[in-house]
Amino acid sequence: MIKFSFKTSIFKDPIFWGLVCLLILSLPVHFFDRQIFTFLNDLHSPSMDILWISFTTLGDGLLICMILGCFLLINPRITFLGLLVFLLTSTAVHVLKYLMPAARPLEALGFVHITGPLLRWGSFPSGHTAAGFSATLVLMGCARGFLTKALILLMGTLIALSRIFVGAHFPSDVLWGTICTLTIYYLVQTTLWPKFESSLPLRPDFSNKVFKFFFYIQVAISLFGLLIYSTKFAEYTPAAIAISVGVIVFMCIKLFEIAPLSKNS
Repeated sequence: MIKFSFKTSIFKDPIFWGLVCLLILSLPVHFFDRQIFTFLNDLHSPSMDILWISFTTLGDGLLICMILGCFLLINPRITFLGLLVFLLTSTAVHVLKYLMPAARPLEALGFVHITGPLLRWGSFPSGHTAAGFSATLVLMGCARGFLTKALILLMGTLIALSRIFVGAHFPSDVLWGTICTLTIYYLVQTTLWPKFESSLPLRPDFSNKVFKFFFYIQVAISLFGLLIYSTKFAEYTPAAIAISVGVIVFMCIKLFEIAPLSKNS
């Protein structure tokens, strides 16, 4: 008798079951999309507006790339995997926005509570949600301990929810942004990533010209984010500055930790 083994089956993969749960959840969300949006969007106050616009700023694509770039100084593979998932997800999201133009809540409902820029089209799916979960999934996969993974997941979820609270997206946009990211993350992990993961360094190596090139790009992007992007383009300048400063301080700390090791070697 032939016995089927599910040791390597997708049915053992939590990403698969996460997708299944989100797809099931998409049905009631689709039918009550506007009602859910209106309920959540009405829960606002000056202090809550600052909180939610800060989380939505955290989901900005450039800032997400800066955060992922930090991990060059810990494990470069985390950075490259994160950027790969981010770039593929962002491409997919923009293609979907082009193929399926959808009105944002302000255009569809006429009157909503807006915190941030006034956006009217390109609602489906949510790009900030996709960007936030690109980093969330990669960092969860590399993190140790349940509490650390739960905290990372919480941050990604708050970025996603912030898009509803600031009036930029319907719940279905947020949900499908998450589904899109989960799908691409799963495909990358099972197809592309195993082919070249071993060719990437596990630790920062300044003797490697490719590593140095990407490190200098990270430094340039971080300075651009702090000096120009945060003040000219970010949705909430104080949050963008805080994130940029945090990235630069973190990099400085890690460089000081790496320097003695480089001298000893």
